[in-house]
Amino acid sequence: MAENQPIFSEDWDKQAPATENQPEESKPADDAQKKVIKKTFKKKTENQEFMMGKNWLESGKLVNQVEGGAQPKANDGFVVFTMDLSQQRRPEAQGEEAKDVREEAPKPKVKKVKEVEEAKDEVLNLEELAKIEPSGAYAKVDESRQVINIVFIGHVDCGKSTTCGQILYLTGKVDETDIRKYEQEAKEKQRDSWYFAYIMDINPEEREKGKTVEVGKAHFVLDKRRFVLLDAPGHKNYVSNMLAGASQADVAALVISAKTGEFESGFEKDGQTKEHALLAKSLGVSELICLVNKMDEVQWSQQRFEEIQKSVNPFLADVCYYDTTKITWIPYSGLQGLNIKERVSSSVCSWYNGPSLFEYLDNIQPPKRDPAGGVRIPILDKFRDQGLMVFGKVEGGTIKEDLNLTLMPYRQPVQIKQIYNSEDQRIYYAKPGENLKLQLKGIEDDQIKRGFMITSNANRCMVCLEFEAEIDLLEIPEPKHIMSSGYQCVIHIHTAMEEVQITAVLAEIDRKSKQEKKASFLKSYMGGRVRLSSKTPLCLEKYTVNESLGRFTLRDLGKTIAIGQVTKVKPYVQEN
Repeated sequence: MAENQPIFSEDWDKQAPATENQPEESKPADDAQKKVIKKTFKKKTENQEFMMGKNWLESGKLVNQVEGGAQPKANDGFVVFTMDLSQQRRPEAQGEEAKDVREEAPKPKVKKVKEVEEAKDEVLNLEELAKIEPSGAYAKVDESRQVINIVFIGHVDCGKSTTCGQILYLTGKVDETDIRKYEQEAKEKQRDSWYFAYIMDINPEEREKGKTVEVGKAHFVLDKRRFVLLDAPGHKNYVSNMLAGASQADVAALVISAKTGEFESGFEKDGQTKEHALLAKSLGVSELICLVNKMDEVQWSQQRFEEIQKSVNPFLADVCYYDTTKITWIPYSGLQGLNIKERVSSSVCSWYNGPSLFEYLDNIQPPKRDPAGGVRIPILDKFRDQGLMVFGKVEGGTIKEDLNLTLMPYRQPVQIKQIYNSEDQRIYYAKPGENLKLQLKGIEDDQIKRGFMITSNANRCMVCLEFEAEIDLLEIPEPKHIMSSGYQCVIHIHTAMEEVQITAVLAEIDRKSKQEKKASFLKSYMGGRVRLSSKTPLCLEKYTVNESLGRFTLRDLGKTIAIGQVTKVKPYVQEN
């Protein structure tokens, strides 16, 4: 195998063990032979930055041992490696020349080192954790109500932020004084109907333009359930932000405007109603509800409501693969607050006999979760505040303070020092479904990024540079008319976003019969089986193992071109 080639396990779908590096074969000394020097560098020194490249973690060959098998201390960062100096330029090189050196430098190669003994997982007693009574700075974990993460999606100006603001007001999260303040501010901006949206849209740019840019996050509690509320941007320029919100959600509320012209503009070719529904499905959202807003603008017309249903349902069934018999449709008015907390009066809407929004939400069944399984926390974001803090949703397993875990894809040991829930309250432990802020120990902020995953030490997630998937193509944008080997695009899988390439089209799949036939390319609206590769390791799971970590979306030229499911994984084996 060539020196700089990535190393793979020969068996697809099997978790790859760490490899033990073998000593190189000794060769007779020769004057023409390249000089090789062995040195020990301290982590983050200038020499190491020069020799290892811009970001040595991205090479996937993190070395955390010293020669002879002695194990380094927790954070001393010593590494031992050999380097071919004939491939290097002088360390004194500056500017663009130094940049070139870093890009051309070969990856370090460990010699005669033993594999570090793998850390074991601490076994947590879930019943004992639930009995812990909080004290001091800790809040009690609410075990009586299961948590559900709900994202509000839909076309721009359909009323998502207004709906979210009204929900917080009706559940007592915003008082009358704040509402009057927002109302006055909206009048000053000549945007009288936007004041509920100001509860969620706190960014000055968002309030000025009336468009949500970032994903707003809040929480509210009903009788049986507690919710993390995510308000996703609707404009097509902020789809990447919308994806960040959808990747955290268990339930998606597709908000559709009933107002004449607004529904049509949202559901046409370039409208976001279709794309948002598709993206939510592809990112593993288990349940969809359709909320028809602004019914007061059409006098609560049953004809208009049914017209929208008949237009949207075929798309949800044929393209997004939702079971439309299980989708609930709720008419309401976000601005007036009708049919949200209480059922709409028959004097206002005589034909609707279904539940109010709160009634429906309080009876949603949460997705199946495994609190005793392996820990899975995809990283969404990070910041530094008296330590490294990260945001993420617990997709599997249970965590507690001082628990030692592993950060994938580079198997870096980390420790959970503090846990904060969606209300920014410190808690001692957390189970699956919780949206958290975590303080980590044992890792620097330049060693972690969005899409990395915190996992158990022994039960880790799959990591790969190459995998196979079944995909359903949408419209391939011009000037590209087909998808074949070499096609490049961007993958969105859980919180990760990376460039990938189609390395092979393996088969075409008939959407109805599911029969496969050999193919070398795919066209728009076809199904197929393909092999994809990434330049950087991806943390993921097969769809059959974990749906939320095995679904993905492919985007190109600002459009969603395919949704897919991971079927096979060729594990990436990291050299120690």
